[in-house]
Amino acid sequence: MSQEIHLPSREEILEALRPHRTALILAGLIQGLLGVAAVAAPHIATEVGTALFGFVLLLAGGVQLAQSSRMKGWKGTSLMLFGGLLDLAMAGALLVFPHRGAIALTLVLALLLFCQGLVRMIFSFRADLPAGRGWFFLGGASSAVLGGLLWWEWPADSVWAIGLLLGVNLLLSGLSLVGLAGSLGGSDSGASTTTS
Repeated sequence: MSQEIHLPSREEILEALRPHRTALILAGLIQGLLGVAAVAAPHIATEVGTALFGFVLLLAGGVQLAQSSRMKGWKGTSLMLFGGLLDLAMAGALLVFPHRGAIALTLVLALLLFCQGLVRMIFSFRADLPAGRGWFFLGGASSAVLGGLLWWEWPADSVWAIGLLLGVNLLLSGLSLVGLAGSLGGSDSGASTTTS
């Protein structure tokens, strides 16, 4: 017997978020300010972003090593152990040599953006999209151009590229949260005001 899945409506989602309006505004403002700071000082944001990525890899490597020690006898244990050691080695390299790590991450980011942009452009022609094919193509083209520019200027852009992109992302995310909170209307008391 299959159970029908109920997806919440737009009004139900807005009603659930309405009591948290102030928290959304505060989170959006903090993200926006961090984004402005990262855009203003992208070289510092690049160092911070590289270090954060190093810590994430350190945590991921530790988790993989712990999991591989628990799963003795499983066929994939040696591969999981190798992946954990590789994550730890990359984390160590990023934390000990942050400038070189930023250079490597910038090249990876350039290749990722370029390939992702090409895939989106091809997808916009081949997929059966109901609408927005032009916007999808334009988004893919801009990603490919940005990846190409990062690659063209590499390694000189490694000092600022990651920090600038991180800052723009934080700024846009913050603005999105503030915009969402603004669209909720009313107060945090959960008063049921309808938005169109």
